Amino acid sequence: MPIMHCCIKIEPAFGGDHTHIFFVSSRSLIPDRLILISELYISPLLPFSPPSLILISSTKLMANIHLILLVHGLWGKADHLSYIQSEIESDPTVSLHSKEKIVVYRTGSNEGYKTYDGIDLCGKRVGEEVEKEIARLNDGEDTVTHLSVMGYSLGGLIARYAIGVLYLKGYFKSIEPVNFTTFCSPHVGVLAPGDGVSVKIFNCLVPYLLANSGKQMFLMDKVRVIDYVNPGEEETPSSPLLKTNYNYQPLLLLMANPASVFHKALNGFKYKSLYANVTNDKRTSWWTAGISTMNPFEILDKNPNVQIDKNGAIKMDNGSKMSFHFIKDFEPNILDVKKTITVSKTTPKDTILEEQDVFESTEQIAENFFKRKAKWFFVFFNIVIYVPCWVITFIITNLIQRFQSTVRVIKASAAETDFWKDLYQLTNEDEQKPVIQRRPSLSRRLSESYDEFEKSVQDNIQTQTEDLIESVWDAMTSKRWDEPVLFEDGQPEESQDSLSITLEELSTLEFKDFSSSKDMNQDLEFFRPFQLKLSPPQKEIVHNLNKLNWNKFPVYITKTTSSHAAVIVRQDDPDFIEGKAIVQHWVRNVLRFPN
Repeated sequence: MPIMHCCIKIEPAFGGDHTHIFFVSSRSLIPDRLILISELYISPLLPFSPPSLILISSTKLMANIHLILLVHGLWGKADHLSYIQSEIESDPTVSLHSKEKIVVYRTGSNEGYKTYDGIDLCGKRVGEEVEKEIARLNDGEDTVTHLSVMGYSLGGLIARYAIGVLYLKGYFKSIEPVNFTTFCSPHVGVLAPGDGVSVKIFNCLVPYLLANSGKQMFLMDKVRVIDYVNPGEEETPSSPLLKTNYNYQPLLLLMANPASVFHKALNGFKYKSLYANVTNDKRTSWWTAGISTMNPFEILDKNPNVQIDKNGAIKMDNGSKMSFHFIKDFEPNILDVKKTITVSKTTPKDTILEEQDVFESTEQIAENFFKRKAKWFFVFFNIVIYVPCWVITFIITNLIQRFQSTVRVIKASAAETDFWKDLYQLTNEDEQKPVIQRRPSLSRRLSESYDEFEKSVQDNIQTQTEDLIESVWDAMTSKRWDEPVLFEDGQPEESQDSLSITLEELSTLEFKDFSSSKDMNQDLEFFRPFQLKLSPPQKEIVHNLNKLNWNKFPVYITKTTSSHAAVIVRQDDPDFIEGKAIVQHWVRNVLRFPN
């Protein structure tokens, strides 16, 4: 506890038989700011004659601050995180478990189209914004001692970059990183798996709609990476003689490298967790938001007839089945990755179809056919009829914002070249630098400077753009009824009919050589239908990020198809009620506070 000097001014009260005692802090000795704290009756025999001023020392408790940082996503703004902020600040369990002062801070430096500028520039801005907030909080008697971070959608990647910036500047030498959580963040990028024509077209066109951030999420960018290695075996790791290698790779691949500051910073957080939708969220599906090369939930989006029932089971018409478990008190919205799931199948010789079964299957074929066509009709309706109502505004705004984004990126790239160089070097050593405290003025947030009409227009454009991209993605990946579902009929007869595994284990399974199935473990072969056709960089990202100890929470939202927005209750919508349960789970069961 720090010792603070203060002054007590004692002067006689009216009547002379007692005194007034005033407290004067060490900061303001101005008479008109004296505060009457008590009245004290004194004896005239005391060895001083009021009024007098006595210098004394007293102790004052200094509060420790746990700063909780919230980072919005693409096209987002601070208001999107209002519900989460209100839940943290009002939930009684937070004040019960935390012995520190909780400060929730929503970032505002990347609002709107500034998210086009790229994960790197947006992450740098957030890092600087956090520095300013820490300096502001430390400017008083309190001190920021702990940091927790939550990133939503693209904000999760921006947050990972930002903590790398803070790590490089040495902030985590004095501030302990506690919680790091992402909601529906594309850690593995959004490059759609597969080699179909529609998939290739989608992967080529969409990145250009989202400027630099789009290229980075689709792994189409290249950043210069500096890798320091020892020149020979005779050299020791402490030798100053190092060989420098330069190469170019996607930013997301660099950020997942264990030798990068981004991976080191993330590893420093004591509790790492993620939430990922298992359906109706094609852009941030389970495999990318849940960091996995396997996706047992893919069938939920590809076949509209398939759902997870109230008992946690997915049943297929060919007899195959998956049985999951929900987290207690959060059924049927959050699946438990630590409990065993059972995957079972039936071989063709064990499957007997009666006339009724055949008739029902025929009906389902017709139903599925029309549902698939309806998806393409919805895309057609969006593009030809509905989109023109807002496309002019979108195109003009997008062109202007892309131009402005390019200017911002060029300026940022030209400045602080040493900063970018330090950030993109790979080393096994701890490269944290001393913190340089500063207190620049905070810029006004976009959400505070926009009027209600402008914010409404921006929200509408964002919603329509998201719906359009989601509908195109949904249509191109929808599955024909007669395509293989969970298990193909051509599998060996001696293969197992069922196998149990946890979702946690399944998410970390890897096929090092997908083509050579001869030597493949029979258990792995059983899960081969869940394997996605990811690119080599995507597989490397999954492998490196899964080295970290994640708590993963698959989310199943059914009351709305807008599960990406519903998961954090992005706006006030009665259909987002399931999202409130998800947020409550995070605040009460996942968010941790130091003892």
